[in-house]
Amino acid sequence: GLGDVYKRQMLGVAKRLIVDENIKRTACDKCNTEESLNVKVYSKFFMLKFLPFAFSREIYVSCTSCKRFETNLAIFPKRVKDRIEAVTDDAKHPWYLYIGYFVIAIAMLLVLMLKK
Repeated sequence: GLGDVYKRQMLGVAKRLIVDENIKRTACDKCNTEESLNVKVYSKFFMLKFLPFAFSREIYVSCTSCKRFETNLAIFPKRVKDRIEAVTDDAKHPWYLYIGYFVIAIAMLLVLMLKK
């Protein structure tokens, strides 16, 4: 959970797995094995003490049959790429990785209100 992330990393970039899914009705275009393509999406975030700031995602596609591993989605045929994107488009950062932005915004509002 998030508590584990807090204990491990107080400052720096971390990532958390948010999607791990096999693509249905799709074959690997290298080995032609059906439903062997797996998509993993990681949420990347910056930790500043106890405040996480989500900033990007990492996407990995692998084949469980031929052990292929890809990070560049552009090399896949359009039909396969569309199915990968259908999975990755639903991969959202967990809400708590935005806490840092929320805390900073509240702090800025308080500073502005106190200046008046």
